[in-house]
Amino acid sequence: MRTRLTIILLFCYLFFLRAENPQKIEIDFGSHTRQYLLYIPDSYNPSKKSGLIVCLHGFNRTMEDFFGTYPIKPVADQLNLLVLAPQALPEQDPEVINKAKDLASKGIDIPLEAAWGCGLKVKATVALEAITLLNEELNKNVDDVGFIKQIVNTTSSQYSIDADNFFIFGTSMGGFMSYQYSMTYGKDLAGLISVCGSMGTAIKSAAENISVPICDFHSKTDEVVPYGGTLSYGSGIFEVKVSLCQPKSDVISFWVNKNRANTIPQEENVAYYPSTNNISVKKIRYDALASAISSEVIHYQIDGASHSYYMNKGNGDCMDYNEEVIKFIRSHYKDSPTGIESVIAQKLVVSPNPVQNRCTVYGTRCTEGDIRIFDMTGRLKGIYQANEEQTEIDFSGYYRGIYLLKYNGKTYKVIKK
Repeated sequence: MRTRLTIILLFCYLFFLRAENPQKIEIDFGSHTRQYLLYIPDSYNPSKKSGLIVCLHGFNRTMEDFFGTYPIKPVADQLNLLVLAPQALPEQDPEVINKAKDLASKGIDIPLEAAWGCGLKVKATVALEAITLLNEELNKNVDDVGFIKQIVNTTSSQYSIDADNFFIFGTSMGGFMSYQYSMTYGKDLAGLISVCGSMGTAIKSAAENISVPICDFHSKTDEVVPYGGTLSYGSGIFEVKVSLCQPKSDVISFWVNKNRANTIPQEENVAYYPSTNNISVKKIRYDALASAISSEVIHYQIDGASHSYYMNKGNGDCMDYNEEVIKFIRSHYKDSPTGIESVIAQKLVVSPNPVQNRCTVYGTRCTEGDIRIFDMTGRLKGIYQANEEQTEIDFSGYYRGIYLLKYNGKTYKVIKK
């Protein structure tokens, strides 16, 4: 009896491990035990090639961010991408920690619970720059480039992944880390996405002949990662200036030159959706030239958004971050045995699910009929015309519970919370 119970418990444990998605993984790298999350998309098929995206969280944030604050799952499911979300280490240099504590006593708090070794150098000066309070590079001796490369190699050896479809996506300091990684391994990247990130003033030099398609989002009113590179506190002789990054204009110019892109940009005032919050966006695009080593640079210059604001059409924004990320990845997704179109045809993606008010159904086609919503008794609750690629569904008038979404002969469960 005891043996049988042990077998049952072991089976349940193994089933739980298999069902855990994303899965938390630990490895030893350098002198540290490092952690990361691995997410397997619904569309993953070991007999076919999938893409890979590394998602890097911001300063003092966690690897769970991309499964909460920045919803990567619907993007990964739609585009057949495995997701790696690593965790940064706390600051390792005791001298930097002590100087940050001293700065905090002067009213400038710089917590150091999680910082990438990405070349981000914090310089704080006071009294017309005559006194330097801090001038230190964060986690300068931590090899995060090597750590990311290690988990990419490990994942690629264990899963069916197309090396040509490897993307990196960073928010805030994760954007800094994305740029730093590309300086060494940009030749391996199909594309780089940065949201409210930049390049550190101590970033390591780039390898030769690197060309990386860039999709950069940054607000001119960002109060944490300054668009111009420097923040100011106080005034007069008590003014403290904090330098955090290179000016965004310099970052864009660097990659336009590095990518050998067209130096004359195409500009567009983005109004994909009616705006209700006075946040505006200008899309500045430097197209790739007719060359094998030329890549495009896209910069979304946002005005009116704060650092932590993640644009979503459901909030009354003129643009949706996830939609633009999907467009960028799709435009740089190389041909593979699966192909994005075939992945979308296999299965719809409903996000968010559970849904509170509105959700988006990704993978719909105008030519494949309408979308019908039924309750669990089989009663028809709503009919929606399917749009090309994605369709928005309004659940705000529905009671809490489980509903069935039927489209093109298939049924999907949607939870209204």
